[in-house]
Amino acid sequence: VLLYAIWKYHIFLPEPRKEEEGGSLRPNSGVKVLPRDEAMAEFYTSLRSGGRGICITSRDPEAVKEEMDLKNVPVVAMENLGKGKIDVKTKDGKSLLPFIIADMLMNKDTVVILDGVEEIFSEEEQTEFINEMKALNPEDSMLIISLSEKKEKTPASA
Repeated sequence: VLLYAIWKYHIFLPEPRKEEEGGSLRPNSGVKVLPRDEAMAEFYTSLRSGGRGICITSRDPEAVKEEMDLKNVPVVAMENLGKGKIDVKTKDGKSLLPFIIADMLMNKDTVVILDGVEEIFSEEEQTEFINEMKALNPEDSMLIISLSEKKEKTPASA
């Protein structure tokens, strides 16, 4: 069943585009936590190097697709399950997250960007989530966690 799901999931991700000779993510593989602008630049670079990508966002997927010019990249919404957990579901309610993670761990050159994590998690949950993602340790693929720049807290007026 798992092999069928992974095979089926490959249909969901576009095939890699080899625009550069010998494009491989190996030197840049792993988990990266970056400010949003840097994260998107890293995502674009990885796609140009032959990576197959998917963007998982807490924002409106269509708005992110247009804003970030991700015409050929699937953009899907993440769902907050609470306690530092997320999921990604199909329109009929089936969970895709286990297949996305399996694809990232089992196949070379998969690039997953998680956008807007800070919008759905408290700071404590965010730290826990990032640590769990780092524990995945993808060797030949990349997981990018995109965070907005931290806004300075303004003192409450009395």
